[in-house]
Amino acid sequence: MKKRAFVLILLMLFLLASCSREEKKIRDPFESIKSKLSKMESYTAEATVELYHNKFDTSFTVFQFYSKGKFRLEVFEKEEQPDKIVVYDGKRSYVYFRKVDQIFVAENEKEIPLFSMISSFAKNYFEAGGEIEKKVLDNSYLVTVPIPERNVVMYKEEMIFSKKDLIPVELRIFDINNELFAKITYKDFQYNLKLQDDLFSEGTIKESMR
Repeated sequence: MKKRAFVLILLMLFLLASCSREEKKIRDPFESIKSKLSKMESYTAEATVELYHNKFDTSFTVFQFYSKGKFRLEVFEKEEQPDKIVVYDGKRSYVYFRKVDQIFVAENEKEIPLFSMISSFAKNYFEAGGEIEKKVLDNSYLVTVPIPERNVVMYKEEMIFSKKDLIPVELRIFDINNELFAKITYKDFQYNLKLQDDLFSEGTIKESMR
């Protein structure tokens, strides 16, 4: 009987320890955020981009569509129609400029505001290794990571996630002097939607401008 009681006690302690570990995993919001990002196969969002550089401030809106490495960005500056549409089909990037009504193959990624994408932050987060800072704020969680291709303008970035549902709310990018270079505010974020492949094809760019 004593032996059986001893075995039962050991079993109970093992189960309690397992439950405690599982509970800890569930309660760690940063692990949940990272898990959510790692399982993100697609998303859509409206992003308001504000740039601060050389005392010149500018802003624009980008409607973002992302699916398994492909993306579509519709950039609005002042007009009701997009001034620029960028599509990456998995092999090439195509940029449509409304002012000249032409599509160009993007040779220079500076033409593409990839830094504003949630998927870009997620990639940097996964590659950051130990260079990650985490903070718990009043209504949100903050994750700071270095930008792999560090330069004087884009040196590190921090993403704010909502405490309520762990979705991205705001991204801030800092220069080498820790001064704000860009602030991107997200709204209407939708996670893992089923997006049609033709949304990411060159052929649908002109059709959407008609």
